[in-house]
Amino acid sequence: MAGLAKGLRSSVDVMTEYHVLTECGRNLAEYDFDIESLRRRLKERNYKPELIETIEEYEANLAAYAKRAVELDKMFHPEDREGKRTA
Repeated sequence: MAGLAKGLRSSVDVMTEYHVLTECGRNLAEYDFDIESLRRRLKERNYKPELIETIEEYEANLAAYAKRAVELDKMFHPEDREGKRTA
């Protein structure tokens, strides 16, 4: 099989889904082959990324934040024996 010309991708290249938080506050879900291609595409569209992570990383972080929020809620809003908040 002949090699591909520089800049061309084979049909077996897999795109990755990314979560992007931009400087202007937009949350984007973007697909691209790699993070550098994604950065170039975002720059062409005049977006400045603050955070780029794969969807798997985003979902793991979101779950961790949710778990921590529940723990903090329990800490600051203890419930009495009947399941009602005391405050």
